[in-house]
Amino acid sequence: MLKYLHLLFLLLPFSVWGYSPEDVSSFTENYGYIAVRQMIDYDIPASIILAQAFLESKHGTSQLAKENNNFFGIKAKSDWDGPYVVMRSAEYKHHRRFVKKSRFRKYDFPEESWRDHSEFLANSRRYNRLFEKGLFNYRGWARGLQRAGYATDPKYASKLIHLIERHHLNDFDKVAFRIAHHIPINLEAVHPDNRQALRALQSIFEQVAQNTTQKELLAESAQQEKEMAESIQFDTNRTPEPAATKFYVYLSEETKPIIRQVDRSKIDHFEYKK
Repeated sequence: MLKYLHLLFLLLPFSVWGYSPEDVSSFTENYGYIAVRQMIDYDIPASIILAQAFLESKHGTSQLAKENNNFFGIKAKSDWDGPYVVMRSAEYKHHRRFVKKSRFRKYDFPEESWRDHSEFLANSRRYNRLFEKGLFNYRGWARGLQRAGYATDPKYASKLIHLIERHHLNDFDKVAFRIAHHIPINLEAVHPDNRQALRALQSIFEQVAQNTTQKELLAESAQQEKEMAESIQFDTNRTPEPAATKFYVYLSEETKPIIRQVDRSKIDHFEYKK
C-alpha cells in the first residue's frame, strides 16, 4: 500500500500541478540569476518574481515566452510603441473563466520582460504598500498583489505561495540579500533541489564582479598611459607614438549584459492586471 502511495505522490506534480520537479530546476537554473538581479535592483523578493514568471509562462513553455520572450503576459497598451503579437489569453470575471484576444509585448531578450515587470511594480502607486512588507515576506507580497488587483484569478495568491513553499524559492531571497551585502553564500543552508541553480548563479555574479574589476583596471591603466604620453616632451624631429591604443579600442567596444554571455546549458500576461 505504501508503495502505491509513494508512486502516486511522485506522479502528483504531473497530474495535479502540471509540471515536474525537473521543470522547476531547469527554470531556476536558466532564470534565477535574473530574478536575483531584479531583487537587488528593485527590492522585490526574488521568490515572488520567479513564482510569477513560472506561473504566467507555464514554466517557460508558453508560446508567448518561447517565441516572444514575454514571461509575464505583459500586454501592449496604447503607451507601447514597440513590437507586439496578438494572442488569446485567459481572464476571470466574477470567478468565471473566459478567453479573449489581446495584444502582448514582444521582446528581443527574456530579461527585458523581467525588467518591465519589476519597473511596473516599483513605479505604480497601487503597489507601493507591498514594499513595506519587506524582502522576506513572500506571503504578504502574494496576497498584496491579489488584493491590489494584479490578477483576475481568484486563486492567484495561493498559487504563488504554493509554488514558493513547495520548491523553496525563498532560498533565492536569502541568496540575493547576501550578494547585495557582500556576505558569503552557504549553499549547505539552502534546499538540495536549489543548490545547482544557486551554484550557477553564484558563479555568474563572481564573473560579473571579475569583469567589472578588469574593466576598471584597464581604464585606470589607459588613463595613466595617456597622462604619461601627454607629459612627455618630444623632439621636433620625432613623431610621437599614440599611447595605449589597444586600451582605447577595448573600452570603446559596446558591452553586452552579462546574462547574454552565459551559456545557459552550463549555468551550472501582462496586463498589468487591474
